[in-house]
Amino acid sequence: MRFFPHTVVGRSFESFLAERASASTAAAFTAAKRAVEWWQSVVPSSNGVEYTGVIDFAQERCVYNCGTFWKLFAPGRDFIGEPGAWEADAHDGIMCDEPFWLLELLKATVEAVDEGAQRVGGATWRRYSGRADFGLAQTTAKRRLAAPFGSDELDLDRLKVEAWIDGTGRIRRAAFHGARALTTLDLYEFGNPAPIALPAPTEILPEES
Repeated sequence: MRFFPHTVVGRSFESFLAERASASTAAAFTAAKRAVEWWQSVVPSSNGVEYTGVIDFAQERCVYNCGTFWKLFAPGRDFIGEPGAWEADAHDGIMCDEPFWLLELLKATVEAVDEGAQRVGGATWRRYSGRADFGLAQTTAKRRLAAPFGSDELDLDRLKVEAWIDGTGRIRRAAFHGARALTTLDLYEFGNPAPIALPAPTEILPEES
């Protein structure tokens, strides 16, 4: 996901962060959901969950390893299981546990503050903190966005988000402060890997009767 460099002339930081991303690349990612309050009753570990995978921006697909199983998301369909043995389901939007969800939300940033340069893992990135409008995100996203978990406890017009931008203008880390969890997304190894293929019909398990 590419944004303009942090030197912004004649534009507010929020319009800078809300700039539409190029869909011509792919990236590896790590996402983590850290527990706060009673979220540990929903998430398997009190320390949260973490998974790694690959995003294919061109096809709007992503696949990631959850440890004991895999998830694969594509427009209109999602799969859970492992290569060769998938359970398939249909959906009509972008689910909260897809990395695309956070990236689409970030595009709807309506307030932002430049927090300055920050060292992260040996690299220097520029950090922005801001607020995103979920209703606006619904209108700008290519597909319907699922409501965030605990949405009845949130001000959906002012969701707290953060973004870390590298010197080339790429988002390297994004964060969403939810009702009971902090979700972070790290992007790295940008490039053009092999496209993510959907499971073949022979790899999809029959539905239980």
